[in-house]
Amino acid sequence: MPARRNPNSPEFYVYRLEADRVPFYVGVGRAGRAPMRLQYIRNCLRRQKEGLPVKWARHCEVAAMLMRAGHNVCHQLTAQGLVYRKAAERERAEIDRLRRRFVLANIIHNPDRLESATAVANAIKGRLRTR
Repeated sequence: MPARRNPNSPEFYVYRLEADRVPFYVGVGRAGRAPMRLQYIRNCLRRQKEGLPVKWARHCEVAAMLMRAGHNVCHQLTAQGLVYRKAAERERAEIDRLRRRFVLANIIHNPDRLESATAVANAIKGRLRTR
């Protein structure tokens, strides 16, 4: 996420990445950037296919693995119009709530994190219907 201009501006949101309606990542974003995460992941996939280098963030790599496996990955807003501090609090609460039922790709605030993006993607695929 780019550096925030004013952390007290209510321009932040909390979002989830989901594969076939199964959440696997929770994050904080800033005004107007919601759909850009999936666009970024698709661009990284294109670059990789062209043989160009890609530096994957863990959640993006998990999303890419799920997309390659044919799963529908989408972006869901869970809260909007928040100042940064409130968005960060909501993100932590959402991670804590979801990690009890789902495998999450989050590294920070996730004591149940798995050791690699591949392990996360495989665990998530195990919960999804076979394609």
